[in-house]
Amino acid sequence: MNNIINKSNYKYFLVERKPSDNPKLPYAYESVQQTDTKKLLEQCRDMYDHLGELRERCLRYTNYALSDQWSDKIVDPSGLYWGSLITERDYIKRDGKVPLQYNVIGKIKDTILGVYRGGNHEPMAIARERGQQKLGEMMTIALQYAYNANNIQELNKHLLENGYCKGIVIRGTYFKRNNERQINDVYIENIPLEKVFFNSDVNDPLFRDIRIIGVLRDYTPQELVAAYAPHNPSMGRRLLQEYANHTQQYHPSLSTHDAFSHQRNLSNDFYLPTDYGKCRVYEIWSKETQQCYSWHDRATGTIGFRPLTQQVKAEFDAINQDRVSQFVSFGADPEEVPLIEYETDVRTYWYFRYLTPYGRVIAEGETPFEHNSHPFTIAAYPMINGEIHSPVEKLIDMQRIINRMLTQFDFVRQNSAHGLKMIPTTALGNLTPREFAEQYTQSGGWLFYTPKVGMPEPKVIQSASVSAGDIDMLQVFLRLNEDISGVTAALRGEVPKSGTPAALYQQQAMNSATNVADFLAWFNTFITSADYKMMKVIQQYYTDKRYIPIAGKQYSDESRYYDPDKIRNSEYDIVLAESTSTPAYRQLLEEKLDKFLEMQAIDLRTYLEMSQMPYADTMLETLKRREEEISEQQQQQQQITATPPQ
Repeated sequence: MNNIINKSNYKYFLVERKPSDNPKLPYAYESVQQTDTKKLLEQCRDMYDHLGELRERCLRYTNYALSDQWSDKIVDPSGLYWGSLITERDYIKRDGKVPLQYNVIGKIKDTILGVYRGGNHEPMAIARERGQQKLGEMMTIALQYAYNANNIQELNKHLLENGYCKGIVIRGTYFKRNNERQINDVYIENIPLEKVFFNSDVNDPLFRDIRIIGVLRDYTPQELVAAYAPHNPSMGRRLLQEYANHTQQYHPSLSTHDAFSHQRNLSNDFYLPTDYGKCRVYEIWSKETQQCYSWHDRATGTIGFRPLTQQVKAEFDAINQDRVSQFVSFGADPEEVPLIEYETDVRTYWYFRYLTPYGRVIAEGETPFEHNSHPFTIAAYPMINGEIHSPVEKLIDMQRIINRMLTQFDFVRQNSAHGLKMIPTTALGNLTPREFAEQYTQSGGWLFYTPKVGMPEPKVIQSASVSAGDIDMLQVFLRLNEDISGVTAALRGEVPKSGTPAALYQQQAMNSATNVADFLAWFNTFITSADYKMMKVIQQYYTDKRYIPIAGKQYSDESRYYDPDKIRNSEYDIVLAESTSTPAYRQLLEEKLDKFLEMQAIDLRTYLEMSQMPYADTMLETLKRREEEISEQQQQQQQITATPPQ
């Protein structure tokens, strides 16, 4: 810096002294993190164990939502040992009953998923400066490209289902190598609660008080080397040696559990993977604080942090003294010299570590993301007083009563008299009871016997197995489920009763949707936060100009050419807008275009450019070709007319 300052240009570097001009912004820091990794692993194990009660509750909620509703354990009344437990299913079977169930919770869950699917929301980037709306459109196209590349609409559906069953959702946003497409691209994954740990004193609904969060990663030996030592064979060999006890047992066909078994995610062991031969790696992100010097060089406009040492302070003071001497020699006022301003500060930053179960560091460093945070987005419902309660929880009691009534009805019917025949033995004559029964039940058979005087005729007895009051009670509990969940027949799309006005039925559906609006709004808020983090990753890592062929006529061709230089220097907000690819939107658009065309407010070319009908593009191309042919014919005619006769 001092080499480019001379007597002719030093005035351009003079500044007016204002204490408020010293910004406090995060910047790279030259340091080596020293951590007791084994102690850190034990702290993470403690966090994982403290989430054990939540994992058990979430498993119970999921069982009720996915038709395993008799797995609750009770104390066995006839157990050999005091306090022995048995599942309700086994207890009912032992009494000779069949545990039946009618999954009302599953129907409610599917209805909410259907309502969400019907909305079909997509992210939209809104530029904060009015003059950069085209850049916002360009960012929106990039977001929709990432949605398509990661099939995020399907991931959102599964995440919503998890959120309804468990009350907590977690998503990771990375930038990784896509081997199938042979490019580096945004990578989105839904992370199960069974693989996550974080500090258990979280109390903020937005999880801003997260200080440490991590994921349990299980790899095959080949995946381990490919993930952490793809270009370093020696490191790959050291990794395999460290996991030698695990990798010797690995075989692709050797597994602890059956395929697609929910038992895979039930393991609560922090150090041992569920499947034999897998290698466990701990991805840990922690918020660190460190005392340092925050500095601002007013001559170059740069900022940063330096270690809090006497050597650094002496370096700053020496540079400032040299500048003062140099500027004064040029005739400048010492108060106007652009110095390096520095002061003691405490910086906060996120630090990542990938550790083996033995505490060895595979990789570590400060967060590589320019959003200066961890890659996870997490939300819990309803997060009141720091508590998580799944929407399924309030339906479980009603579901249990319904299942018990169905099981009781079935048991009563099985043990009731169904056409019981009472035959006096004196009426058998010379027939045995078996022969009498065969003749009695034979189609078209004849039974001859000599009745004795005073003996009754054979009787057939039918008994009522289930009373009408029991059926009415079952209907009451089914209606209670609707009242509690807010999912009525109108929202489920059931056919209304005869004579129901269409307006009334539509109003009932809208009112029912209001009952689930809070849960869906919570989920959309989570998706907006995750999409914002994805947008920041796109801004950081999409460094090459590219054409993004996103379908849809609402975007200009100019916006489809992604320009990273323009995008990186702009700020955007994310909103979730209803997709224009829904049938309802297309129908409304076509109706409006038809009216505009009839009113001659637009011409045929504009109509075809805006229309979403399948034939619109073909007709538009045909129209363009005809216009070109007519234009060529007119040019030829003009040339013939302009050419003088010979």
